[in-house]
Amino acid sequence: MVHICSVFNENNFKSFLIKANIMNYQAQANSSSFYTLAWVSFTVSTLGTLAGLYYVDIEIVYKFFFIMSYLFTISSCMTLSKVVRDRHEATISQQKIDFERVD
Repeated sequence: MVHICSVFNENNFKSFLIKANIMNYQAQANSSSFYTLAWVSFTVSTLGTLAGLYYVDIEIVYKFFFIMSYLFTISSCMTLSKVVRDRHEATISQQKIDFERVD
């Protein structure tokens, strides 16, 4: 009987682990309830912020400043989430390419 450590040297074992992780990677789709939750929470938070700005007793100039700041925050969050997603997908793609070069 052959011991597993004698079959795999360090390089073979690393490529085996990379192949096992990459080839089994499948993007998981979000459930419809999670998708709905994301939009509901976004809508509630936006409406709450706008209602708060409507009822607060400050000058209109400050209200517009807060609205612009809020819109900038939303834009930044969307950009950040896209960048994080793109980096993750690029890492997975690069690992697949590197693995194919090894074989």
